[in-house]
Amino acid sequence: METKDQIKERLKKEYNTELTPNSDFTKLPDEILANAHLYDYGDKVSIQSNVEMSRRLKPAVQSLEKTIVNLDGKNEKLQKRIFWLTVVGVALAATQIVQVLEIVKSWLK
Repeated sequence: METKDQIKERLKKEYNTELTPNSDFTKLPDEILANAHLYDYGDKVSIQSNVEMSRRLKPAVQSLEKTIVNLDGKNEKLQKRIFWLTVVGVALAATQIVQVLEIVKSWLK
């Protein structure tokens, strides 16, 4: 398990920033920010990390909303098609009932 100092050095090497209250949090990846409270550098770091994660989450949620609206529209179109195909299927089945009854009568004779 890494110590706080090892984590600090690794972040400095990999991302050219530290997980400290005065560092630039925008350079750190989501998984580092999401787990900032585990590094125990203090409440200020944890709060700043949460703010940054919230900032990053907003566009993702907006994109998800757009996708859901788009899928809802496609779903409605698909439901209409299925409905009309069902109506056509029932109409075709209704026209075949007379012929099927005649075939059944001929088998029973």
